Formats: sequence, structure tokens, C-alpha cells
Amino acid sequence: MVTRFLYIRPHASAGDSLPDDRSLFVAGLPVRFDEEALLETFSIFGPILSAAVHHEKTTALIVFGSSEGLQAAYDAANDRRVLEIELEEPTAPFGLKGWVKEHQAKFPGNDILKKQLDAQLEAFEAAKKQQAAAAAAAEADGWTTVTRQKGRKRNSNDAGITVAGVAAPAALAKQAAAAKRKPNVGFYRFQQREKRVNELEELRRKFADDKRRVAELRAARKFRPE
Repeated sequence: MVTRFLYIRPHASAGDSLPDDRSLFVAGLPVRFDEEALLETFSIFGPILSAAVHHEKTTALIVFGSSEGLQAAYDAANDRRVLEIELEEPTAPFGLKGWVKEHQAKFPGNDILKKQLDAQLEAFEAAKKQQAAAAAAAEADGWTTVTRQKGRKRNSNDAGITVAGVAAPAALAKQAAAAKRKPNVGFYRFQQREKRVNELEELRRKFADDKRRVAELRAARKFRPE
């Protein structure tokens, strides 16, 4: 027999519309103490309308059918009356052992992880072999297997042979024609700099020629006053 102390106090209503004169807050619940055990324990004080255990399983809320049930619970607590209740023995580990087992399940260890990874790798290799066998059977029947892999421009089978290169010559011809139409001029920085220098020299030469022509025209002009 294990003695467990429960702590009770009036439930302070915080907008939940529960009656203050019949609501009881209970703390310190033992492990595996559910609503059924709560009703069995506190129903000796009077009829209970509702009982709910918090999700953390350590506190609960009880609403009695009358204020006399609430007062009887207070009197039993003041008299330190012992209430006996027998709980069913669980089949699975609980309490500290249950928490340890739950923690171990999250971190199974390197050996178990290695077994899981090996099983996944074997399943992956088996699937790849099955795909390769199906592709070989299709090619033996005269079919061409075409596969597409993201990030690659050329498709190939498991043997590394390109199997979808039909559109490659047309694409290469199109690229060559585009390169001829637009040669790659000024690819390097020094080429761009030389190009700008040459353009500037050409503008200066044209400006000098224009300036010389204007001077010649002014010199050839005859002043004829009326």
C-alpha cells in the first residue's frame, strides 16, 4: 500500500462559468490517475457533475452537484482522512520506467540505426535492380528506354549510353547559327577598354576633320557688301 497526499483548494473561476461554491481544484495526482479513478475517490463526498484531469496528468478539476459535497471534501482534508483506492496494474512500463523507455525509443543507438539504414539501402538497391531489369527487357524487345534526370541536358541509361539525343544536332546547329549572327566581341575587360579607346579616337578624328572643313569654308567665303 502506497500513501499519496493530494492537495485541494477552491477553484477560482476565470471566465469559465464554473460555480465557485461547488468547484474543487486537486493537485499532486499520482501516475495513472485518470477521470475514472478521480470519480471513484471523490464521489464518497457527494454526487459529482463532472471531473477532468489536466493533460499533464498532475492536476484535476471536480464540480460537485451541491456545495455540501465540496464542504465534505474540505472536512476530510482537515481531518487527514485516508481514502483507499485500488488501481489496476498496467501492462506497459509507467512512471520513470515508462519515460526512460520512451526516451530510448527516440534514440535507439548506433546498432539499431545501422540495421535500419542497411534495410533501407537494400530496398533501394533492389528497386534499382528491378528497374534495370525492366529496362533491359524493354530494349531486348526493340524499345528504347528514355529517362530524364533533373539538372542534366543529356539522358542516358544505366550503362551510360545516351538514349535521347535525337534533338541534339538541331540544337547544336541553332546555337552555331546564333553564334555566327552575334559574335562574342569584347568578352574580356581589356577588349572592352580597347574598344572604347578606339571609339573615342575615331570621334576625335571626325571632330578634327569637321573643324578643318568649317575653317576652309569660312576662308573661302567672300564678303560682298552692298
